[in-house]
Amino acid sequence: MDRILVTGGTGFVGFNLLQQLCKLKSKITATYISETKLKKIHKIINDYFQTDKGYFDKIEWKKINILDSYSLEKLVVGIDYIYHCAALVSFDTKMKKNIMRVNVTGTANIVNSALNHKIKKMIYVSSIATLDKHKKISYDSNITHYGYSKYQAELEVWRGIEEGLNAVIVNPGVILGKTYIKNSATYLYNLTQKNIGIYPPGGTGFIMVEDVVKALLLLKEKETSEKQYCLVAENMSFQRVLKNVAESINKKEPKTKLTKRFLKTLSFFEWILSIFFLSKRILSKGMIKTLTNFTSYDGSIISEKNDFTYTSIEKGIESISKEYLNFKNK
Repeated sequence: MDRILVTGGTGFVGFNLLQQLCKLKSKITATYISETKLKKIHKIINDYFQTDKGYFDKIEWKKINILDSYSLEKLVVGIDYIYHCAALVSFDTKMKKNIMRVNVTGTANIVNSALNHKIKKMIYVSSIATLDKHKKISYDSNITHYGYSKYQAELEVWRGIEEGLNAVIVNPGVILGKTYIKNSATYLYNLTQKNIGIYPPGGTGFIMVEDVVKALLLLKEKETSEKQYCLVAENMSFQRVLKNVAESINKKEPKTKLTKRFLKTLSFFEWILSIFFLSKRILSKGMIKTLTNFTSYDGSIISEKNDFTYTSIEKGIESISKEYLNFKNK
């Protein structure tokens, strides 16, 4: 029986992955760091997964900080496969140091433990935020500090590969899924629910969380010469995605464009507020670039080399909306 470790089991991707892994004949260990988040996961299981509730009993939950290399070494003993999903996701510029520590040093610790215990395979969940890596990336370039941290974490995985680790990196686009766990869709639906009718002019690659999980399961079983996969179902403008969300929950269609000039002005006032009131600062140069540029990604490689089909984003949004409206009407 395979022994599988999932880091970040209470996170969006981690929990969705655990839902499927629990149905396999494997021994599952999942890490968490927050008791509050673990309690929320147990509540979600009770509220939404009554028929499958028994599957989740096989998860062995371990409270581990991935910065604690000693505890991590003990945890990885006997593990066959690692899904490294744990990450600190934040666009608050004041969180730079913490993000680098968790996402880069934490990944280095995972890689080292995987090498030391000769696991069969490690799969690292990165982000399309790193796929400008052919450019020179630094804190001063137009990339979010989160994207920079994931890029540096990828370098740790590549180091591991050079040292003999069997590993694969996946770079999902903006991941959408049911909103009982906070994710990108949560923000889209909350914005649409307010009937403000605004949208940023840019666009990017999107994917449903079910497809991310499907890819992770596939790549565990299949040996391939490819070591990195971009996972993007469709490249869409933010306006189009918000329009699909609005139509599916009968809300106001977004028609007012947020210009780059407006966002830069907003960023300035946000900076002032962050100094005097210690508030979060999110609208960095990198974030404004993300919101105003339309960047396309090619996620076809996994479909070309495997029996893999992406879910259309429009159909995915319809499915999310049904759950969202049912929850609102309770």
